[in-house]
Amino acid sequence: MTTKEKMDERLAQMTASERKIYRKILENSTLFSLKTIAQTAKELNLSSATLVRFAQSLGFSGYAAFKHSLQKEEILSSSPALRMKRLLDSHYTTSIKQIFQSEHNALNEFVENLDEVLFTCFVKDLQAAANCYAVGWRESSFLAELLAYRMRYTSVNCQPVLRNRAEFSENLIQIPSASILVVFDFYPYSKAILNAAEMMKKKGVAIALITDYRSSRVCDFADYVFYCPSRTEYLMNSLIVPIFFINSLVSELLEKDAEHFVDFLSEREKAFEESGEFYS
Repeated sequence: MTTKEKMDERLAQMTASERKIYRKILENSTLFSLKTIAQTAKELNLSSATLVRFAQSLGFSGYAAFKHSLQKEEILSSSPALRMKRLLDSHYTTSIKQIFQSEHNALNEFVENLDEVLFTCFVKDLQAAANCYAVGWRESSFLAELLAYRMRYTSVNCQPVLRNRAEFSENLIQIPSASILVVFDFYPYSKAILNAAEMMKKKGVAIALITDYRSSRVCDFADYVFYCPSRTEYLMNSLIVPIFFINSLVSELLEKDAEHFVDFLSEREKAFEESGEFYS
């Protein structure tokens, strides 16, 4: 049952204040889902506690869980164009501070929900794996390439899987079974990525999924799942959180293999000096 269906079911039992919240959501659910509890409470002349109780009456643990559910349904039920139109119709404007706050909230959500035990196990498996590959589609392909680029500093061999449609399946077939495939899957979710995960799972390749969709169908084939929220008002995706994940992962690997990293840094600095392409 969707969040809106839950509200419809409770409509007859709602208090006057709850109906006020309900009407505000129906008026523009996109805009409602973007605002903080303090902003909404002020606009409706209600207390934050009333908004929390409203969320709990629908079966949510709190207001944050209620708003997250509403945001997810907005992503899945409407196109970016429709969400943009709703924002324009409401005369909503953003600012650098609001964008910063949105990114800050997404990073906080990632850190607070990260399973550190799972993350540590993933790092150990990466170190033990014969090979590591990374794949993504559209914007996510950049993340796959960035991970492979960052991994150069570690002792883990990581290669991006070319996403050219004519070569994609052929490149996947060449991945040996004793490997780890890191899958970046962000909106809009690609069937090619889903099929790749299924194919690799049957082959015995371990799969690590990094996604902004908790109910992603790729989860069915993944050994590791890391949730990285990436929603923005105007862009298809923000890559701040998944890039933070990549940086955290590589930093953890470097700490586990510090001696190798020191040797690499020494060689790199020498190459920089000899190239003549850099200056201080």
